[in-house]
Amino acid sequence: MQIQFSSIPTAVVRSYQSGGLDANGHAPERHLSGGGSTPCRHCLKPIAKGAEMLNLAHRPFPRAQPYAEIGPIFLCASYCAPGDKGDLPEILTAPDYIIRAYGADDRIIYGTAVRNPHNQWGGDGAYSAVGSVEFSPFGLG
Repeated sequence: MQIQFSSIPTAVVRSYQSGGLDANGHAPERHLSGGGSTPCRHCLKPIAKGAEMLNLAHRPFPRAQPYAEIGPIFLCASYCAPGDKGDLPEILTAPDYIIRAYGADDRIIYGTAVRNPHNQWGGDGAYSAVGSVEFSPFGLG
């Protein structure tokens, strides 16, 4: 079974980087990254300390429904390449986070949430058996 990690689509990111409105109808805020806890949901890497970043509200699903959460995310303010390589994304090497799996209907697949998988996976990229699902780190705040 293949686990797939997906970043926010580049067209959506470029819109935000160009001042497009977020899910709450506001322009993304611009800040300097403090490093460490500011993961870019496009390149799937930590935003370097001192680098300009965007902070905005994002809903990763095409339509409103009970599981279409709007949450705060970070993006590199400058253009970055998408991080969809199939490997464990660099932003998921932090010691504590939650990953939820979503189905093709954009709804949470219950029983697939993983908390603190860095420790669970031993940090070596060996995936736990959660089934054939797509993890979308960009949808988590």
